[in-house]
Amino acid sequence: MKKYLLLIAFTFAFCSIAGGIRLPSSSFNMDELDDAMKKAKQKKYPIFFLYTDKDSSCPLCNNAGKAAIKALRTSTVMVYVTGKDYSKLPEAMQAGFKKGKYIPKIGVMDVEAQNVLGVVLYEEIKTNGKDAFDDLKKDIKSYRKEIKYTKF
Repeated sequence: MKKYLLLIAFTFAFCSIAGGIRLPSSSFNMDELDDAMKKAKQKKYPIFFLYTDKDSSCPLCNNAGKAAIKALRTSTVMVYVTGKDYSKLPEAMQAGFKKGKYIPKIGVMDVEAQNVLGVVLYEEIKTNGKDAFDDLKKDIKSYRKEIKYTKF
């Protein structure tokens, strides 16, 4: 009996570790892009597109996605993009994502989703860890200063 209880405990522990990504409650999905853009204009934050599978069992993918959320959640409005929603992405963002072979793919655009501020692909996160976001964070900071007094 103890062996069965131990097996069940390990199974639950493993499932919670490899159980995907928990998205922030403030995030949007692609069907809510207009609402995300309104919020971005209100807050004067750029839009962060996270293209991944939040329910993936791949720990490398999940850790990279979590790193992206941690790095960008306080300075952007996040939009979660699934595989079926990929075609709904702005064309400029799709072009930025073409180079990456694996998920997640992270892209940041201006408040109107017209101009790409930067892209970070899984391959960069694998190589550089959390430092992969340094240039993008600088670009976000510059953009926010630039639009500080803009009225939308």
